[in-house]
Amino acid sequence: MYSHDLSVLLKVAGLEAQLEREIASNPSFAANWNTVKVWTAESRYQASGLNGKDMYNAVTGPNGVLPWIKSRW
Repeated sequence: MYSHDLSVLLKVAGLEAQLEREIASNPSFAANWNTVKVWTAESRYQASGLNGKDMYNAVTGPNGVLPWIKSRW
């Protein structure tokens, strides 16, 4: 599967229900997910109001999207 769309990737991986539970129970993760989910390969060239540090923290921070995904590999 080749896609940059996180929603598509989570669906293919069967993680949608787990994601919804995490969003409902963890407001910090929910905020990070809302930051990360709108990223696209094309959006990296557009000004979004976020700085690089905001995206980096949403992806890698303690309640970041990447640690959550890695815990399910």
